[in-house]
Amino acid sequence: LRVAKVHASRDGSLVLDTLILGDTPRFDAHDPAQAAKLAEILAYADAQGHAAEREAIARHLAGTSAEYVRAVTPERARVTWERFHQVSGTDDTHVVVEPEDDLKLSRVVIMVGNTTPRRFFYRAASLFGRRGVDIRRAYLDVFEDGHNGFVSMLTFLVLAPEGGPIDPQSAFWQSLKTELSRLKWLTEAAFELHGKERHLGVVNAEVVMALASLTHQVLSRESAYAYAKDRVSAIAARHASLSGTIAELFRERFHPERPLDEHAFEARAVMVLDSIERSVEADDARRVLTTMLSAVRHTLRTNVWLERRYGLALRLDPELLARPEHTEKPYGVFFLHGRGFDGFHLRFRDIARGGLRVVRPVGPEQLALETDRVFDEVYGLAQAQQLKNKDIPEGGAKGVVVCAPDVSVTRVVKAFADGLLDLIVPPEELPTRIVDRLGKPEVLYLGPDENITPEHIEWIVDRARRRGYPLAAAFMSSKPGAGINHKVYGVTSEGVTVFLDAALRAIGIDPRSQPFTVKLTGGPDGDVAGNELKILHREYGERARIVGIADGSGAAEDPDGLDHQELLRLVEGSLPIADFDRGRLGPKGVLAKISDPSGVKLRNTMHNRVV
Repeated sequence: LRVAKVHASRDGSLVLDTLILGDTPRFDAHDPAQAAKLAEILAYADAQGHAAEREAIARHLAGTSAEYVRAVTPERARVTWERFHQVSGTDDTHVVVEPEDDLKLSRVVIMVGNTTPRRFFYRAASLFGRRGVDIRRAYLDVFEDGHNGFVSMLTFLVLAPEGGPIDPQSAFWQSLKTELSRLKWLTEAAFELHGKERHLGVVNAEVVMALASLTHQVLSRESAYAYAKDRVSAIAARHASLSGTIAELFRERFHPERPLDEHAFEARAVMVLDSIERSVEADDARRVLTTMLSAVRHTLRTNVWLERRYGLALRLDPELLARPEHTEKPYGVFFLHGRGFDGFHLRFRDIARGGLRVVRPVGPEQLALETDRVFDEVYGLAQAQQLKNKDIPEGGAKGVVVCAPDVSVTRVVKAFADGLLDLIVPPEELPTRIVDRLGKPEVLYLGPDENITPEHIEWIVDRARRRGYPLAAAFMSSKPGAGINHKVYGVTSEGVTVFLDAALRAIGIDPRSQPFTVKLTGGPDGDVAGNELKILHREYGERARIVGIADGSGAAEDPDGLDHQELLRLVEGSLPIADFDRGRLGPKGVLAKISDPSGVKLRNTMHNRVV
């Protein structure tokens, strides 16, 4: 969506919407009319005492559309540049209201980084309608923002519900401003819930859906069907009065100015429990709602009151997710919920390091499967890291995020990392106080894992620096241009091969002269498995028979060994196992892509089936 304009007749009986899609003609300095308009805008900036910023303003205008330059007044261009500057380089949202020339109207301006303009425009218009705000005119402009992407500016000329301008000091505007600030990052489930249960408010609807997702993680082990994520969310929505009360209790417990003390919280919690017991008949619904309340009790810190947050982040007491089979209690657990993702960060010591992994399923069935097991996965991976780190000061940690198939991985990585920063940056760097029921600061160290790119790493470190995190450079390891690139040098895989060699000899196999078989979970496009394939070929040649490989794209199996040259082709091309050439399979070989009818099952069972 390149341009959106809304015009209403004076009596409100007719509305004309103009929506233009397609490539936007950009500003052209060679066009005499546009060049003259640019000179006029810069002359105005000089006259207003902003000559020092003229180059920045000129660069900003060079990234706008020809239509915007032709239509904008010099004064409005200057103000717009200031607002653009506030969100440039980020994915933030900036919302202001100001009087319009027509004194009955107010102008609401929303600047938002890297959003889908069409979807955001729809959400904003829907929210205004839900709140009784009458849109008289509306405009959309999109500005380039260098390597960070783009910034959208949505301008609405509106009437307040009572028919006049919006009072910027009113509680109504403060509430509406918060809700508009949340729109980009709000989950679809929360947006739909608010549409049906408007009394909840946008933020409480968001909290309800987040607590439902967390409750699913707590209960799914008891019954995968009864407490499937969709069913838990549906129960929370069906009992919106009670779940909304729990969400409001959550917010009041962490109110930055007047948080509930423990005595007041427990008294309110008892009242909620009593309401659940009296009014909810179904056992599974009672279990869901009481677990949502328990999640509030086990939350030690949250960013729910930060207006510009990217998702909802909770620092949890690990006891909430304790399971009988867990042999060691984590030191700390963070849960993050946002648009298109759920994720955890877990560590076993105060000072611990581990990679951040994004799991991106390819369809709804795999999404449900990966979501069901995300906490078990993050626990197992962090515990493995803890065991690996037994002889060094740092403990083991891991972050795992499950990302919906149609959602941008980059947006999810930004939301997850920024949510963690919300809860660990020094309090003086935060615009709103975060109530801390943990009682001590925390330091987190991340590293890259699956689906994390160098661009993500650079953004995370830059964001930590912008947010005032004192150890910004250490927040994420493997920064380009610093240290040793594990994937280039195969650092982890070289160590794995040393252990493999020793293990083979311990069971009576000399890998230098005898054949042996190997199976791998991890694809040829990954760091560890890809380099391991290269090293196995380098050290042992055809004596290393690769009988099975499974990764996110599928699985390949052959009891006689998969073709080395084809595997090395995939490694060099950074291609997953699903790209294995079927023509290079042996007579007993099988290739199962995740999209095949039995692909998910074959991929998920390869490590147990293949000998």
